[in-house]
Amino acid sequence: MSQTLSQASAASTKDYDNAQIVIDIADVFPADYNGGTEFEVPNYSFLPDQWTRAFLRGLAQFDGFDGKTVVELGIGTGVNAAYVLQSRNPKCVVGSDIDGMCTIISLKNVYTNVDEEKQGRFRALAGDQNLASWIHEKGFADVVFGCLPQVIKSEQIHLHEGNDVSHYYDPAFYPSELHHLGLGLNDFALRQLHPLLNQGASVILNLSGRPGLGKGLEELLFRTNGYEPRVLHEEVVAQHAGTSVATLAEVEKHHGHEFEFFTSIDGAPESKISATFAEERRLAGLPVFHKIYVIEGKKI
Repeated sequence: MSQTLSQASAASTKDYDNAQIVIDIADVFPADYNGGTEFEVPNYSFLPDQWTRAFLRGLAQFDGFDGKTVVELGIGTGVNAAYVLQSRNPKCVVGSDIDGMCTIISLKNVYTNVDEEKQGRFRALAGDQNLASWIHEKGFADVVFGCLPQVIKSEQIHLHEGNDVSHYYDPAFYPSELHHLGLGLNDFALRQLHPLLNQGASVILNLSGRPGLGKGLEELLFRTNGYEPRVLHEEVVAQHAGTSVATLAEVEKHHGHEFEFFTSIDGAPESKISATFAEERRLAGLPVFHKIYVIEGKKI
């Protein structure tokens, strides 16, 4: 069964849980991608969406893939790997995932959608791989990228049911002082990677802009961990009207960190508001927006 991305997004939960959906995600890829666009997306994997679209546009702005060993943490369905292999010229791309079933589907999707001569440059590690725990040789990777979960799981969430593992993380396994910002998993990954990378190596992350760019993402996440950040791409997306940001408002109250939301769809600086005001607008039925940032951190 082949569907467009919009049709797959609108599919009922029942249909999605009981089918191996093949979707056409041509509208997700940047214009310079000339590979196949039909990807199999099982119920346990992340359905490509506006976050995928933003991440790919950030990767398209990075000019450091040529001849490099590239690692993706959280390979998922292999969409990002397919783009890098097909549109750039890496030495190789190695993908891992905390859910080993995803590495199997990523192999299938990459082999289906990239040119034959580039398929041999892709390797997906078997089994469940927790972030970069499988990298043992310093300097193995020149470029690492990933879109890692930024929402802490609740007691009701079971990470290995459905595709919850692609949306949430358990802070108990990732010591960090940034959990209250939703950045604990990314913070842990940057600290884990730092001693494994040579100076000048790059880590590219796809991040919610809600913690704020300057103090939140650039300073607390990247510079504190020994990376110099550079924004590759940013875009504004709507905060889901049914998702409360009351917990972020509580963080503002108790930790003094102001989150970054906007009242305008273009994210104009003069429309910036805090999580406290964003929650008030949401409850009043008014639109609220936030940014997605794709940021390269270069090891210093």
